[in-house]
Amino acid sequence: MKKKGEIYNKVVKRILDIVFSIVLLILLSPIYLGIAMLLYLFQGRPIIFGQTRLGLNRKKV
Repeated sequence: MKKKGEIYNKVVKRILDIVFSIVLLILLSPIYLGIAMLLYLFQGRPIIFGQTRLGLNRKKV
């Protein structure tokens, strides 16, 4: 049987992780957008690298 404090710690830590991640994502998104714009200006398209891969029976994935 789990102790009350042990369950509380897991729930609180999970909630804090989610909240902290969302806050950081919101705070850092302008920086990421700026970097993406700079990459587009100086290197052109595509900003995010994509690659075609061959899967089973040499089908493109």
